[in-house]
Amino acid sequence: ARTPAELLGYFQTSLKNSNSAQYLALLADSVVTGREFTFSSLASDVSAADFTGWGRSQEKQFIQRLFTTGYIPAMTVTTEPFSEPQQDTLEVKFTYQFKVFTPQDTTGVLGKSAFLLVKKNSYWYLARWRDEDYPLNGNSSFSRLKLTQ
Repeated sequence: ARTPAELLGYFQTSLKNSNSAQYLALLADSVVTGREFTFSSLASDVSAADFTGWGRSQEKQFIQRLFTTGYIPAMTVTTEPFSEPQQDTLEVKFTYQFKVFTPQDTTGVLGKSAFLLVKKNSYWYLARWRDEDYPLNGNSSFSRLKLTQ
């Protein structure tokens, strides 16, 4: 993505369109960026230890399972204000809300996350995703979704 805002847009559309290639292209890898994508969780409905060592390959397995068994018809992502970065890194915090439909059931997903974006050769990538604690009100966090899909 050419800008952080464009990356966030691609993140949403790749999930809504079940486009794993577009989703995975957003993730940093050590060959392109010199950094490997990582995911961690502070969400109250999972154990942080469940995500020890969670990287690009685990994310790929998750997204392929998700897109095989379910779909996300709509998604709301609300970012906290951020300005165009002057550096090659930027942290973006946002809340998310959506439903995942599978043949077995429907899961509400709600929470707050922080992305650490890195810029390499004029393109932005997702280097670190931290799912944060948030009142779930009977919904699942993105972290829980990653463990159950």
